[in-house]
Amino acid sequence: MPRLHWDVSDLEFPGPTPLRALLRSLGVRRLRLPSWLFDWHLLPHQARGDAGLKSTADDWCRLLQVLLADGALGGGAQGGGSRLLSASSVDELCRSVLPRGADLTPPYALGAAPASATPRFGVGDAGLGAVYDGTHRYANSFQGQGGALGLNVVLDAEAAGLHPAATGTCWWHGVGSTFFSFNRERNLGCVVLAQNYVAAKRLGALASVINAAHELDERGELSSSNG
Repeated sequence: MPRLHWDVSDLEFPGPTPLRALLRSLGVRRLRLPSWLFDWHLLPHQARGDAGLKSTADDWCRLLQVLLADGALGGGAQGGGSRLLSASSVDELCRSVLPRGADLTPPYALGAAPASATPRFGVGDAGLGAVYDGTHRYANSFQGQGGALGLNVVLDAEAAGLHPAATGTCWWHGVGSTFFSFNRERNLGCVVLAQNYVAAKRLGALASVINAAHELDERGELSSSNG
């Protein structure tokens, strides 16, 4: 299992600033963390929905294939494959639950950064901005995006700072910079496994991958075999 890395510059979130100052004074710029420090779910019965599950890059891709195929894997239940979710369940998974088309900025979201006239994915220029000053919660600061069942869904790609065709994209991230996204309309799925703590500083990586995938798709440079 690859180890998790922690850049000292990331210690302001959520770690205390004095620890960062101490490590910097010692010349430490990056920590390579042992798995046991962050993996507290070593036994099968300790795994839970939000932590402790173990998987592979191949399985992430298989998950995306299921979601893009409306819940079916390997050709669908009618074509010799398996149906893991009903199509209506995937529909519900991808539908924003916020009222009246609201996005994850005020007045709806608690502790969210205010909406910006500049398109953005997250808070600030690189997806952090006000994260570190304690004023806003970065998880509630996604203009042009709504909250679905455990996912974000892009309602307005331009406001979210994404490729125009990315409207409807659903995405998720884990704290260790595990990202995935899928756009059912475009049949596009993306996975980023960065193994770097914390995800808040690396949301721009996901946005770049989403944009690149949609750009290649628009130019006809993706196919089912290499996309």
